[in-house]
Amino acid sequence: MTKKQKILQKLLLGIIVAGVLAIGAVLIYVFVEKSNEPSDPLESFEQAILELNSELKSRIENPPPSTIEYYENGNPKSDTTYHENGTKWIEILYREDGTEETLKMWYESGAKESEYFFNRDNTDKYVISWYENGVKSFEKLYREDGTQESQRFWYESGAKEIEILYDENGEVEKRTEWNEDGTVKFQ
Repeated sequence: MTKKQKILQKLLLGIIVAGVLAIGAVLIYVFVEKSNEPSDPLESFEQAILELNSELKSRIENPPPSTIEYYENGNPKSDTTYHENGTKWIEILYREDGTEETLKMWYESGAKESEYFFNRDNTDKYVISWYENGVKSFEKLYREDGTQESQRFWYESGAKEIEILYDENGEVEKRTEWNEDGTVKFQ
């Protein structure tokens, strides 16, 4: 399975998880907001599952459009997949030898979602992710030998949430967590 297929598989899993969360929200709405109205929560749940299955089936049967550019040697140079609205969704840039160099993803709104930078052996070098509002949400840095160097997470407000530093063996050396107001939660 190619890296792009693995990513698309993860995205579909994310859609499923989002669908399950949406179903949970529907059930909460049915139980809390509509408790005085006659309703069958199982019927609402089944309807939400049918809608989610329909969306997934549609994406599988009608994959999003994509374009591939090639180097003169025949190796792919870039592979770009688009959202249904025409904005970029996934772009993979390759080195001339055919190894993946970067993978970029965008939200349907056009805002950048994440970037992955790879070493020549296709191991991660650097990963960064943003909330749809443009605030950085996550970054992970790796050493040349493939061990993790650090991970950082931010709240959607932009305040730092978690920082994890690793020693040369990839073991946690220091972990700090903050509340959204900037006070230290854990160190």
